[in-house]
Amino acid sequence: AVWDVYVEDEREYEVELEWSCAPDSAGNAFVLEAAGRRLEGLVASTGGWDRYQREPIGTIELPAGERRLCLRPGARPTWALMDLRALRLKRR
Repeated sequence: AVWDVYVEDEREYEVELEWSCAPDSAGNAFVLEAAGRRLEGLVASTGGWDRYQREPIGTIELPAGERRLCLRPGARPTWALMDLRALRLKRR
């Protein structure tokens, strides 16, 4: 998934994902890349594809200006990576 965003001031952001993932697809690695920075993690099970969960996955510093955020598998996933409903950036 790719998003184009405009960052007004250089700052650190808390990154929050809202996703669902069945137990048999859990454990796959993901990477969020933006402006030469990256966050890595593992997708946790939410108990099923219809059960969404929202939680922070880390922080990322973004310079001011137009930025592209890319969330992708960190390695070839077994089954699906996740059902991503939202990615939120919260000012710190």
